[in-house]
Order: sequence, then structure tokens, then C-alpha cells
Amino acid sequence: MKLRDYQIELMQLARDAMQTTKKILIVAPTGAGKTALIIEMIKNALTKNKKILFFVHQKKLIEQTSIALKKQNIDHGFLAAGYPKKTRPLMLCMIQTYNRRELTINADLMIIDEAHRSASNIYTKAILNSQYLIGLTATPERTDGKPLGDYFQKMIETVTIKNLIDKNYLCSYELYGAAVEADFSNVKKTRGDYDAKQLSQVLNKNTITGDAVAHYKKYAFKKRCVVMCVNVEHAKSVAETYRAAGISALYLAGECSDLYQKILFKKFESGEIHVITCVNLLIEGVDIPAIECVQWLRPTQSLIVYMQGNGRGLRPHSEKKALIILDHVGNYLRHGLPCEERSWSLDGRKKNKDKSEKIENITTCKSCFLVYKSSIKICPHCGFETEKRERKIYETQEGELKKITEAKQKTPKTMEEIVIYGIEKGYKNPEAWAAHIIASRQKRKPTAADFSAAKKLRAKIDERNHALSSVKFNLDFSE
Repeated sequence: MKLRDYQIELMQLARDAMQTTKKILIVAPTGAGKTALIIEMIKNALTKNKKILFFVHQKKLIEQTSIALKKQNIDHGFLAAGYPKKTRPLMLCMIQTYNRRELTINADLMIIDEAHRSASNIYTKAILNSQYLIGLTATPERTDGKPLGDYFQKMIETVTIKNLIDKNYLCSYELYGAAVEADFSNVKKTRGDYDAKQLSQVLNKNTITGDAVAHYKKYAFKKRCVVMCVNVEHAKSVAETYRAAGISALYLAGECSDLYQKILFKKFESGEIHVITCVNLLIEGVDIPAIECVQWLRPTQSLIVYMQGNGRGLRPHSEKKALIILDHVGNYLRHGLPCEERSWSLDGRKKNKDKSEKIENITTCKSCFLVYKSSIKICPHCGFETEKRERKIYETQEGELKKITEAKQKTPKTMEEIVIYGIEKGYKNPEAWAAHIIASRQKRKPTAADFSAAKKLRAKIDERNHALSSVKFNLDFSE
């Protein structure tokens, strides 16, 4: 199995980190080839006669990993219900089975897939028993804000979604979204996201921005589309609406059998079924490159759900030029564009008492519908002046979705621009983040000179902002 350049770099960084720390978290976007990376790590460990436990939380992840291992002729055993009981140096483990059987297995290395889940209680016992621990995730953040730093000592990342799109490892995308964010501030939060039952009641009373079927016909007709829904009732209702319009559609939820899912995916990939309306199941652990369209009818406060959901469709496919994203509920306004560069931390995320009340960091021009950062007061494209923004309460309503593409959000290029961007995004240490971004773009590690230059720029920016605020104060005072 030939690794890509960034995968080789991740491997080397992981080796270097394991010389001084025992628990590392590897971050790579959905579609970056984490399975190939895992297999290479496993190969290396097995050649040294190490015992390995590989943990997952879903049965389909066991199946996918097992298939990949068999292709590389890597022998392995299982610790999961319904699988043969055989012990091997490499064991694929369902974390639920490991806990239910109250096992304590001595292993040299533990690997956790979808490692953002490691802060949940079911992983506590396994992590406590680990000698060396490697976690892998595309989104090292939890909706409940719990820090992953309680379980991992160092985070490693080298590649972004934009890097992968630029290298054609992921496909590009076209995003069509509502110009304003629908307000769901009256919907209570459960585990950091909207309560599904209450949200479903709200959505059933209102019409989501734009008619979902009409927009599918306009932008993605006959393309294989996954629709993100709130709950089972919502998914069934949306599927019925599609079928009534003459479009083949079926729903997918946890209540569906494994056989049903396999048949559905096969028909979907062949094009016999064009639309799958789903509840959570296509957020993690599913590899279907044939997905050509992702439609959001589910508002979410979870960056993980948003990024993982879009990531399902970013895998390249011979019949797909670009992924179509239809965002009827303004998720891009809550979380930014899919390829936005983000600052991850093991420290966790502070909870906002009412995240829905924050002002979005991007805005849509009311004249030409260009999307750009809200800190810019005049549209870079047509010169239309942005009105002073005040938070309003919006009900979801019928309306036209507007095209929003990656090119419409200016990417910071210089060190100074990146530092400013980090400050505007509220990052904890924007200068250090900028040093890492610059080094990553040049395919190298950040140096002391990078950190020093970024720190000086931060001081310069702060001084300039202070001077500007003083001028404004004096003008206001003189008036």
C-alpha cells in the first residue's frame, strides 16, 4: 500500500511524538485516508511483535477495517458480538463488548478510531489500561466541549480539507445556502446540540427555507443525494415527499436492519435509488464516494456533525465533478464553509450559553449574493455597503437558496493576514496557529523564527487596533 506524501509525514511525526509521549491524537480530514495510515502503523507494530487493540464504536467500522486488513493479508481476531472468538496479536474490538465482558487485556498499543468519542465514559477503562495510545479523528472537538487533553498528550495534524481539494484527493464543492440563519434559540439543547424531538416539532410547524425537492431538481436532479434529517419521522416524511414528486427515495435510520442498509447502499450506488433521507447514520464511518449531493434539512450546533456530514460527499468519484451542498437551515452560517481552516486544541471548547445568539463571521451581499467575512463592510465584488447588523429573530420560511462557493471566501495568505484571521475567529493563540499554518503550507515544521515573527506581528496588530480605537474614542468624545 503506497502512502501519500502527507500520510508519510504524519507517520514520521507520530513516531517522533511517541519518543517523548505515550498518547497522541492524529487529526486528518474525512477522506484523507486514515484507514491506510492505521494499516501502516499496525504493520510496523506487528513486525516488532506488539499486541494491538483497535477500538471502534460501530459494527460497520469493524467490517470495513477487517476488509481492509484482509486485502493486506494482515491476520486479526475479533472482540465483538457475532464474530468468531479467536485471539490474535491484532484484535478488532467493539468498545461496548470490551466493557460488557469486563475484560482487562494487556496490549502494547491501543488505537481508537473516531477518537473524539474517547472523552465519553465507555472509553475510560480502556484508556486507563493503555500503555501507548493513538487516536484518529477528523474533528478533534466535542459538542459537549469536553477536552480531549485529558486523554491525549499531543495532537498531530499536517493537512487540511483545502489542501486535499487542491491536490484532487477530495473533490471540490458548490454550496447553495439560505442568505440568513433561521433562529432556533427557543429549542432546548441536549448534549450540546438541538433537542431532536423539540426541533422536529418546530420544523413541522414551519417550512424550511426553500422547497427541498424543488431545489434538488434545480441544482442536483438525478444526482445521488443524502438528506440530513432530524429524526425518523422527519426522514420518512421527506422521503415520501420526494417519492410523491417522482424521485426514488428511501429513509435510513438506526431501526433499519443491516441487510436493509446493504441493499439500500447498493441500489444507491447503482443509481436505482437517487435519494436517501437519513438520521445520523451517514455522519460517521461510511465510505460512499458515489454521494453527489448533501442536503441539510437538519440544523445543528455541532461542528462535528456539520463537517463529518459534508465529508461524506467530498470523496472523489468518476461520475462526480463537484459535490453539491444544499443548506436550507443555515448551518454554514453557524460553522463556516466546509474548507475553512480551523484551529484545533486539546483544551476543549468553551460552552456558549446561547450559541445561536452569536453574530455570524461571514455575510451574504444583498446585491450580488457574494459571501465574505462580516468584518468587511463593503462587498469586494460589487461595492454594495453592508448594513449595520442587528440580531433578528427569523422563522424558517420559503425562499431561494443562493450559490456560495469556496472562492467567495478570501483565504488569508500572508503571515499577518493569517494572524488577523485567527484574532477575528477568536482563537486562543492566533499567532502560534499562524506559524503552524505557514509551515504546513510549505510542507515543513514551524521553527522558532516562525513563532517569533508571528508574535511580533500580533503585537503590531494589537498596537494598531489600540491606536484606531483611541482615535475613534477621541472623535466620539469631541462630538
